[in-house]
Amino acid sequence: NNEGRERKRPLRMMVVGIPNVGKATAKGLISYFGSIDKVMEATTEDLLKVGDIGEISANDINAFFKNEENIIITKDYR
Repeated sequence: NNEGRERKRPLRMMVVGIPNVGKATAKGLISYFGSIDKVMEATTEDLLKVGDIGEISANDINAFFKNEENIIITKDYR
């Protein structure tokens, strides 16, 4: 169904686009924060509170969402 596909779009983007983030980590991020926008706004300290996120992944996620090009790309996934 379309609703299920739409919910998976942010997950696919994170799995494909962010270094050191796989499917399980992406699911954990969406589950913890509730939306891609909240993940984008998260600090490194916030990200470290998510189950299997370590310092390297947290830094990679933060760096990904600080890149202007990636911010533009993520608009298609919101």
